[in-house]
Amino acid sequence: MYIGKIDSFGIFDMSTLFKAIKTTHCRRVEMFEFEYIVSDEGVTFIDGKKYKLFPNTFILRKPGQTSYSTVPFKCYYFHMEVNPDCEYGQLLKSLPDFLYFIDGNACRSIMESLIMHLTNNGADPYCYYTNARLLELFYLLKNNDKKRNASDARLFNAEHLEPVKKAVSYIKTHYEEPVSLQSIAAVTGYSPNYFHGIFTSVTGTTPQQYLNNERLKNAKRMLATTQKSLLDISTECGFSSQSYFTEQFKKATLLTPHEYRKTLMMQYSAPFKDNA
Repeated sequence: MYIGKIDSFGIFDMSTLFKAIKTTHCRRVEMFEFEYIVSDEGVTFIDGKKYKLFPNTFILRKPGQTSYSTVPFKCYYFHMEVNPDCEYGQLLKSLPDFLYFIDGNACRSIMESLIMHLTNNGADPYCYYTNARLLELFYLLKNNDKKRNASDARLFNAEHLEPVKKAVSYIKTHYEEPVSLQSIAAVTGYSPNYFHGIFTSVTGTTPQQYLNNERLKNAKRMLATTQKSLLDISTECGFSSQSYFTEQFKKATLLTPHEYRKTLMMQYSAPFKDNA
């Protein structure tokens, strides 16, 4: 597979490279530029739009754009000429210039491991490992709610990120309990109504929807990896009843939990039947 050629990569520290200036020259972007921000300060401008940079934000510049930056910032980066015949070029063009993550560990891990590999092994455009990491990154960026990022990136309040992170962590560790809006909001110190607003603006979903998705995610895992009954799964995942669990599961997947488990088993056993 030839996705494209990585032209440059590494860790960019503006405070080290541009000690004497506060603003870089406005330039025309020649290739796709990927930047995962790791510092607490920085501002960049892309086609006249201003984006404040902070940890867990991601900048994706595209060929033909104009850009400049002000105030020191630090990031993992790589610049890449994407194969014009590759389907991923159109995908990257469709993504917003600015993205942010509630949990940036996955994105940071990909960028760190990719840059480390490129540093040690060079930028071979046909390297399986490099291409695998690129596809992981493209998938992550594509599924990071581009509509929300595109619409309110310039309005995003970085101060809300930490309380929302606390709420997400609480949901992930207490989803099996009778969690309420009040109990989640209490973790952040905000009133339930105010918390509901900032959580929805940052994540693109309400606290209750996020909790429900977390419960469904764990239910899918249990259906796939255990032989527990639907009643046990619904209880352990925090659903108020098996019937409500089934209702929510079917709404999300178009399958009942029983049909979902049966489908997985059929997919697994199909190769063995073919060889019988």
